[in-house]
Amino acid sequence: MSFEIIDNFFQVIVIGLMALISGTMALHESSKEYLLLSCGYFCMSLATLYYVLCLIITGKVPQVFYVAEISWIAAYLFYLSVSLFRTNVQEKSCKPAAVGAVVVTVVSMLMKIMGPSPVTEIAFAVTAGTIVYRSIWGLCQKDSAKLLDVLFLLVVVLQISLYSISAFIKDYTNFNLYFAIDIVLTLTMAALLPALKREVEAE
Repeated sequence: MSFEIIDNFFQVIVIGLMALISGTMALHESSKEYLLLSCGYFCMSLATLYYVLCLIITGKVPQVFYVAEISWIAAYLFYLSVSLFRTNVQEKSCKPAAVGAVVVTVVSMLMKIMGPSPVTEIAFAVTAGTIVYRSIWGLCQKDSAKLLDVLFLLVVVLQISLYSISAFIKDYTNFNLYFAIDIVLTLTMAALLPALKREVEAE
């Protein structure tokens, strides 16, 4: 069996499970943060499930798969919503946040992540750049820097790294650096929930 199928099913199971747990916590605690994160998890897992099913049925990687890409972008929009929901507008500004956001946005556009449609490329680039801005901005606040900011930043960096590595990978049947990064990305996304729980309980 191709390791690509194993890797994608691993992400579907792990992220799908986190979606259920987060959704249950949202209902139990009436928390908007958990609900938003659960929606992000569901979008991510369903998009990956669609992708891997296309791979299994057709036997090859789909070249254009807007259903999955739109759902993946929706997942990042929900992640961004979780991050922005925690924003305190009275905190100080942070110049490195703006630089990081611009770099990520430009790199994402140049690499055509979530392309080839310009609409999906721009949607992901702006969303990823905003997540980076909010994450670095949060880390600039010495009294309020949180693990969640680090994880959100890491998720975006890993996602961009994954696309960068894919340009050099030709064999997706055996384990390689691409899958190592994807597994770390999956585990990092899964870690968002316990980090959010820790933050919510500390408030």
